[in-house]
Amino acid sequence: MIITTIVEILSILANLYLLNKIRYLLIAVAVLKRSILKTNANTLNLNFQDHLGINQNKNDKNWHEIMTEWAKEINLQHVSIFLLVVILIVIFAIMYKLWCKKSELFFTFSIEIVSNGIYHYVKLCTLYGSMDDYVVVASDFINNITIEGWLKPTLKYKWKNVMCVDQVTQIKVEIPKNISVTWGEKQKITEMFQQDFKINPVFEKNGNIKRVMIKHVE
Repeated sequence: MIITTIVEILSILANLYLLNKIRYLLIAVAVLKRSILKTNANTLNLNFQDHLGINQNKNDKNWHEIMTEWAKEINLQHVSIFLLVVILIVIFAIMYKLWCKKSELFFTFSIEIVSNGIYHYVKLCTLYGSMDDYVVVASDFINNITIEGWLKPTLKYKWKNVMCVDQVTQIKVEIPKNISVTWGEKQKITEMFQQDFKINPVFEKNGNIKRVMIKHVE
């Protein structure tokens, strides 16, 4: 939805910019045409010797008019560019507000890895609604965590029957056991796993962390 809106807006701006350029070209052609017509009319004058100085002055005036028109065009082009920049800034501001409003509608269930005062969070899934409405249930705690793969690192673990349950709607969200991570995350997590570390399940929303107690189920 947002991407389609952006494409449509950029298309409209491109069309407006093209129409503006065409208008500049038509004005320039009209000025040159008028200058040529005036020059030809003066050339056909039979009293060439008497009007030579006048024609020269008129030609100078025509060139002055052309330069004046071009100066106006340059000023109009600067104004158009400024307006385009302002419009783009407004569009990005609106998009940012829409994204912030959308981000308030969901949060993530993550695992918090702590080692020697260093914290790292790995997103497991996205949840919608209120943090207070969800509980995390499982038959045991997370174990056997490994990172496999080189070009496409994947965090793998065992966590029997783990899921997030919305207590209001009774919707159950299963947690994936294979989580893709970046190469940089792989290096960082591997170093943390080589030392003493702890893992805590958490809810995260806009940088705010809420630790979660696992509810045991058979």
